[in-house]
Amino acid sequence: MTGVNDVFTSLEQRTAAPWKAHPKFPGVSMKALVDAQSSNGRLSQYLVRVEAGCALETHSHPTQCELHLVIRGDAKASLGTSELEYFPGMLATIQAGCPHSVRAGEEGVTLLATFSPANA
Repeated sequence: MTGVNDVFTSLEQRTAAPWKAHPKFPGVSMKALVDAQSSNGRLSQYLVRVEAGCALETHSHPTQCELHLVIRGDAKASLGTSELEYFPGMLATIQAGCPHSVRAGEEGVTLLATFSPANA
């Protein structure tokens, strides 16, 4: 049976895309796995790494649903009015327009984030 860490290693090895700093949130970096062009605009997918003590501050995606699969680490997430604990293997669904944030725990957190439709 494949574990969450095996999935993460496989995802990292499948793409030569570099980690890029998030344009708005310090301590957050992203690695593109699937882009709009390769999915005909249906979805985009990224590995998202949030360093310990850093956060994806409150934001929303007006026209996109988002899924978070927690690969490594832990975090506290705020999805609308709900507070969630993120841990490896946890999956969260975020509806279009829902304000959300993710604050990494002591070891940071790595997510597989999927958007539908794709980010432009």
